[in-house]
Amino acid sequence: MSVDEKELLIINHQNNFYVIANECGHFGVPLENGTIDNGIIYCSRHRIGFDLSTGDITNRPWEGCEPVKTYQVEIRENQLGILVEE
Repeated sequence: MSVDEKELLIINHQNNFYVIANECGHFGVPLENGTIDNGIIYCSRHRIGFDLSTGDITNRPWEGCEPVKTYQVEIRENQLGILVEE
């Protein structure tokens, strides 16, 4: 899925939906191949962890990494939507 030419990743983890930018804040590696554990997605390349709710970095094995953008999710009548800030 993409919004404003930005690739997004929709994640259903333990019956909670999250939408985050689909790129690691380190080298832009797609996070879609990452692993998820306890609400944290880990980049497949360098194992940097990002909190699914906030996008904050949970471990910093490498310097020069930025948090990832997260989006607020809204579910109405079995449809998932995201709120995009302008």
